[in-house]
Amino acid sequence: MRYLRLDMRYSKLFILVFIHLRLSAQSPEEIVQKVGSNFVKWSKFELTERPLDHIQQGILVMYPTRMDALDVETIITVNELGPRYVNISASPARMKVLINSELVFDGRSKKGTPKMLDQGVYESEFRAALPPFPGDYQIQIEYYPEGAATTIFLWLTDELGNIQHDREFRTDWDFIDTFLYRFKSRTSNDELDWQFPVEPPSALQFESELNDWKYSTGMMLDAMWQASNHFSSIDFSGFVRQHTDFFVENLNKVSEEKQSKGAIQSPFHRYFRYQQLDDFGPQTVPFLNLFELETSKPFVSKGLSKLLYKSIRLVDGAYARVVPDSLSLWSEDLYMSTMLLSRAYQNTQSPKYLQEAIKQTILYNRHLKDRKSRIYAHGFFAENVEQSPAKWARANGLVLLANMELLKAMPVSHPERESILRIYRSHAASLRDLQSLDGRWHQVLNNDTTYLETSASAMFIAAFAEGLKNDWLFNKAEFRQSTLKGWVALTEQVDDEGNVSGISPETAILYSDEEYENLRPIENDPVGLAAVIYAAIAIDRLGMSK
Repeated sequence: MRYLRLDMRYSKLFILVFIHLRLSAQSPEEIVQKVGSNFVKWSKFELTERPLDHIQQGILVMYPTRMDALDVETIITVNELGPRYVNISASPARMKVLINSELVFDGRSKKGTPKMLDQGVYESEFRAALPPFPGDYQIQIEYYPEGAATTIFLWLTDELGNIQHDREFRTDWDFIDTFLYRFKSRTSNDELDWQFPVEPPSALQFESELNDWKYSTGMMLDAMWQASNHFSSIDFSGFVRQHTDFFVENLNKVSEEKQSKGAIQSPFHRYFRYQQLDDFGPQTVPFLNLFELETSKPFVSKGLSKLLYKSIRLVDGAYARVVPDSLSLWSEDLYMSTMLLSRAYQNTQSPKYLQEAIKQTILYNRHLKDRKSRIYAHGFFAENVEQSPAKWARANGLVLLANMELLKAMPVSHPERESILRIYRSHAASLRDLQSLDGRWHQVLNNDTTYLETSASAMFIAAFAEGLKNDWLFNKAEFRQSTLKGWVALTEQVDDEGNVSGISPETAILYSDEEYENLRPIENDPVGLAAVIYAAIAIDRLGMSK
C-alpha cells in the first residue's frame, strides 16, 4: 500500500505540472496566427536585376566578349585524390577542348545551359577524365560561336556526376591578380592580348527566397490554406492566391532570361529541373487547392502526369532518385509524392491516384523500414540493396505525415486500408517509444546524444492527434499522453513573436549520426513552420487545447 500511495502522489504531481504547462502555453490558434503572419511579412513579391556570379552552384560560367572565334583558358586546382571528370557545356559552337595540351574533344556544342538532374548533378555535353591525383590542370578551349551567345560552362565531378568542391578555378599568368579564366580573339593574324572576365550579366533574382518554387514553400502554403479553412478567425487564402499568381505571372519571363543569360541558379530553378519528387510534389498542392482557377489546372495536370507516367522508378515501381547512388530511395519522397496523390484523389475521386499512393506507401515501407527498430532509414541504395545507417527524424516525420494524408483520403471500406493502418500504427508506436522526457524527438531518433528537433516533433504530434481523432490508434491513453506532452514542448519552441526555433536544415542522405548532428538547428525554416501549423490544427481538432 505504501508503494501505491507513493505512485499516486507522483501521478498527481505529474498532472499538476501538466496543468501548469497547459495554462501557460499559447493556444493553437494564437500560434498559427503569429507563425503565418510572420511568413506573410517576410515574403516579398519582387524580382530585381542583380549581377550573376562567375561560379554558380559549383559551375564556372564563362562570359567572354562576343567574337567570331576565341581561345579560352582556365586552370583547375584539385586538392584531393580520387577520380575526377571535367564537364563542359556551351552555347552553340564548334569547339575543341584540350587538357594539359592534349586534345580530348573536337565537335559541336548544342545545349547551352546545362540541365540540373538533381542537387549537385547536371547534364553535360562533354566529359573527360582527369588523372586521379591532386594538382593543377590546364583547360584550353578553342571556341567558334554559331549564334549570338558566347557562354561556356565548366565543372568538375566524381564518377557518379556529383559536383566536386575540392578544387579551385584560377589563372595567375604573368603575375596578374588571380582570375577565373582568360580569353583572346582568334579572328586575325594580329592576336589580341589575353583578356579577363568582365562583370557577368545581370539577371532577375528574388528579394525573398520564401517566394521561390520549393517544396518547403509548397508545404507552408498548404498549411496556411488548411488553417484558413479550420480557424474562423484566420484567413491566409488571399496570400496563398497572391503567391501562386506571382509564380504564374513571372515564370515565362524568368525562363527566357535563364536561357539567354546562361543562369544556372535562377528563380524557380527547381521548376525548370522538374526531375525529382521534391521539385514539384508539395509545390503543386497549393494549385490543387485553387483548382477552380484556370491558371492552376496546367500545373496540377503536369505534376500528376509526372508522378504517374514519367518519374524515375525501381523495377518494382518505387519512386527513386539518381543520387547519391545510381538508384536510391529517400524516405521523405513518400511525402513528396503521395501528399499530392492523396489530395488529388480527394478532389477527383479518380482511383488511379489512390492506388499509386497505396503502392508507394507499401513499397517504401518494404525498402526503408528498419525491421529491428521499426523506424525508417533515411535512404535505401538499390545497387547494394542496403539502407543508409541513420534514422533521421525529419524523414520519419514526413513519412508519417504521408501515411496520415493517405488514411484521410482512403474510403473506410477500401480493401487495402487495413494494410496502410498497420504501417501507420507500427511506425507511430515505435516513434512514441523514442519520445524524449522533454516531449520532443531527437535529430537522429535512436541517438539521444543528438539535439531535440522541432519540425519532426511537430509532424509526429500532428499525425498522432489525427490518429486519435479518427480512431486509428490502439493504446489511446498512451498516445494521448504522448501527444499532449509533445504539444506542450513544441509550444515552448515558439516565442511570443511567432518565431520557431530548433529546426533541422534540409539535407541529402548522410552516412553517420554525427553528420546529422552537425546540421545545426536554425530558426523559421518553412518546413518547420508548416509542421507547427499542421500540429496546431490537429491539436485543435482533437480538442486537447481546450
